[in-house]
Amino acid sequence: MASASIPADGAEKDNRSARIAIVEQHIRLENEHDFEAVLRTFGDTARYDDEPWGEHYNGRNGVRLFYEQLMKALPDLEIEVQRRHVTMPLCSRS
Repeated sequence: MASASIPADGAEKDNRSARIAIVEQHIRLENEHDFEAVLRTFGDTARYDDEPWGEHYNGRNGVRLFYEQLMKALPDLEIEVQRRHVTMPLCSRS
């Protein structure tokens, strides 16, 4: 199957670079187990959807609870990125 990519304009590339930087920061902070800093990567409306389990955590307290449970279950958790897939945002804010 063939694939094609649509070239991004300057603003789009900057936006994509900013999104990638936030994700990389988030992963680094998770690996450092600095969850207060991880929470800041979620922005003002924190939400974590754990779709395989059908669980959804809303707000900073909800997301904090998710990470507390995660670290209790997997105290040595370390994320190693194997591949990246970057998409266009589904919507933009006006």
